Amino acid sequence: MNELFETIPVKKAYFKIALPVVLSMMVTLVYNLVDTFFVSQTQNTNLVAGVSLCAPLFTLMIALGDIFGLGGSSVISRLFGNKETEEAKRVSAVCFYYAIGVSLLTSLVMILFKNPILSLLGTEASTRPYVL
Repeated sequence: MNELFETIPVKKAYFKIALPVVLSMMVTLVYNLVDTFFVSQTQNTNLVAGVSLCAPLFTLMIALGDIFGLGGSSVISRLFGNKETEEAKRVSAVCFYYAIGVSLLTSLVMILFKNPILSLLGTEASTRPYVL
C-alpha cells in the first residue's frame, strides 16, 4: 500500500482508489433506473409511489456509508502519505467498527419508528403495503 503513495503518480493513485467507488455509484444508479422502469411497467401507481417514497431512506443509508467509507479513506490516505501506517490502520479499524455500529443503530431506529418515519415521507394507507 505504501508503494501507492510513494512511487505512483497522483492521478494514477487517485483513479486506483476512486474508481471502485465511482463504479459502485454507477451500478447503484443503473439499478435504480432499471428498478423504477420495471416497477412502472406494472401500471400500479401505488407501487411506483411506494418505491419512490423509499428513495430518501436509501439515499440516507448511502450517505451514512459514505461518511465512514469516503471520509475515512481520505484520512487514511493522508496518514499513509505521511508514513503514519499504524495510525492509518487504527483509523481504518475505527471506521469499520463505527460503520457497523451506526448501521445497527440506524436499523434499530428504522424498525422501531418505521410508521412515523414513513408518515413523514408522505406514505398513505394505499401506498404503505408497497413501502413496507
